[in-house]
Amino acid sequence: MRNARIAVALTLLIAASALRAQRPTPTPPVPPQGTERADAPLDENAEIEKLIVDALAAWRAHDEAKATELLQKAAAKLQARAARNLGTFLPTKAAGWTFQEPDINSGTWGAGETAMQWSNAEVSATKDGDDEKRARIQITNSPQLYQGMQAMVGAQAQMKAILRQQGVDIDVQTKSGFQVLTMVEDGNANAWILGKRIAVMINVDGGNRAMLDAVVGWVDLAGLRRLDGE
Repeated sequence: MRNARIAVALTLLIAASALRAQRPTPTPPVPPQGTERADAPLDENAEIEKLIVDALAAWRAHDEAKATELLQKAAAKLQARAARNLGTFLPTKAAGWTFQEPDINSGTWGAGETAMQWSNAEVSATKDGDDEKRARIQITNSPQLYQGMQAMVGAQAQMKAILRQQGVDIDVQTKSGFQVLTMVEDGNANAWILGKRIAVMINVDGGNRAMLDAVVGWVDLAGLRRLDGE
């Protein structure tokens, strides 16, 4: 029980510090006398901070269940905002391609101490005049997807040599601080782009090496790198 309380306390302190670090603290305007509203809606940062403060109060009152519930709500709001931020790096247009509306979402896998929050932004595009050629770009901070990509990108050179012998066009390089693994085989082209916490997955059906490289170029990796943490 003591270890659980310590873990919750550390989580609260980290969450509060992180929020203060990213949030400006301007002096709020003072409303004219008589116009104050007790039920006035809070902005998103204020909502998140209130959840963290209330969670700290619950923990001090030895109500770990309530503290955990409030922290999870705060995390959900932070993840939703992270998803929106990831979405700003999705391409929305390219010559000769028609884009669909992006899909921006976030959520939680698992529960309790093993729960993992994730954010995801995805967009698809179809080559004009050739419906067989489709591109899909996904940007995520999902721990599971990140770890899977980490294993793939970091695969041993021997494994990559075997794939090349089997006719797979495979290449590994670094772009804007990201590790980039690309593979092209039988009209199916894929790229896995790995940062510190953010990963990008690209698939081009019916694509070749030149088309895959072009689609990779649609993503603002330099800007995404700043979000990922240089």
